[in-house]
Amino acid sequence: MAESFDVVVIGSGWGALVAALRARHHGFNVVVLEKEHQYGGTSAISAGFMWVPNHGLAEEGDSREKALTYLRAISP
Repeated sequence: MAESFDVVVIGSGWGALVAALRARHHGFNVVVLEKEHQYGGTSAISAGFMWVPNHGLAEEGDSREKALTYLRAISP
C-alpha cells in the first residue's frame, strides 16, 4: 500500500526539522527523508554552533574574502 504525504522534507538539519514541525503543527501529514545514518545534517556536525562570517566583532582575520574562500573550498 502506497503512503501519501502533504509535505516531504528532504534532509534533517535544523531548518528542515523546523519546517517539518511547523507543517505538522498546521495539520499536514509530513515525512522527513534523510540519506545519512543519523539525523541532524550539518547541524549535527556543527555541534549546534552557527557560523556568521564577517560579523565585525572578531579582533582579527575575519573578512568577506576569507568567508568566500572557505565556502568555495567546502562546496562541491
